[in-house]
Amino acid sequence: LRHLALAPKPRHALYTHVTVSSLKPLTALKDLRILYLYQTQVKLSDLEFLKKSLPQVKIEIGGYQVPALPTDTLKVKAAIT
Repeated sequence: LRHLALAPKPRHALYTHVTVSSLKPLTALKDLRILYLYQTQVKLSDLEFLKKSLPQVKIEIGGYQVPALPTDTLKVKAAIT
């Protein structure tokens, strides 16, 4: 097992019941490289424990903020009647 996604399916509950304590058994997975925890109950304060316990794993939690670029702007014009 190299990748594990623990995010809810679209149109289902907003958060899964995954917590930091439920992730402890994953420390035995030495080949795990990426762990997706988007929309789980894992808190930012829990990430230090996970990073220390799973140093080889890239942990993705989502919540990214992409900056708006001037070229991203859409101008809406009034309809011509």
